[in-house]
Amino acid sequence: MDSFEYSEQQREEAVRRWLRENGVAVSLGVLCGTGLICGWVLHKSHQNRQAEAASPIFSELLKQGQASEIDQEQVRGLSGKLREEYGSTTYAVLAALVEAKAAVVAEDLEKAGAHLQWVIDNGESPALQNLARLRLTRLHLYDGREAEARRLLKAVPEKMRGSLYHELLGDLLRREDKPAAAREAYQAALEQGIEGRESWLQPKLDAVGVSLEDKAEKQYKDPPGDTAGDTSGGTTGASGHMGEADPGDAGGDADATTAATDA
Repeated sequence: MDSFEYSEQQREEAVRRWLRENGVAVSLGVLCGTGLICGWVLHKSHQNRQAEAASPIFSELLKQGQASEIDQEQVRGLSGKLREEYGSTTYAVLAALVEAKAAVVAEDLEKAGAHLQWVIDNGESPALQNLARLRLTRLHLYDGREAEARRLLKAVPEKMRGSLYHELLGDLLRREDKPAAAREAYQAALEQGIEGRESWLQPKLDAVGVSLEDKAEKQYKDPPGDTAGDTSGGTTGASGHMGEADPGDAGGDADATTAATDA
């Protein structure tokens, strides 16, 4: 019995000794943990307030970007405000996409490319970064910068290589005078595309000797002559499908993609 009591006393003393030696560290740990939790809650609250404040500004910007005649000065002002005052929100990235489209309409391809590159460099959403990457690829193809277009396409993650990716790859391969490979890319674009894209892709398939009736076939003969320079189904103009975003190419980010697509 004395041995048991002595053992209990030893344990109590050991606990008191441990608390004397480590109590301050434990208290600091609890305080730090509580501070981190409070900081995270405050940060999320700030983000929510920022997003709420940015939303109406972006709505106005989106309306300007969809207008039949875009007010370039208004677009620049609203987009700049979103980037400067609400840069931590997704709206700032979406604003850059809208401003890029407006720059294309104004035939300022250099500025459009700069906005798209900004999204690639600064965006936190892989979906929106990929959308910007594909749109910049289209600009490079239109501008005859095939090497830059290929570099961008190589950077597209495998899981995000949807219909628009394969269409642009087909455009690039036609530029490189590789009709057989371009056919395969256009076929993949058609198979992965959304409903209604057949009419858009068909001229490109025709240009490399494929009709919709033939699309299930696996092997084709190369068409006679050089099709790489045929403009009937080649790379679209810089503004072609600037507002298009296949869900596969955008990585499945439905809300963000919808906003960017509408622009």
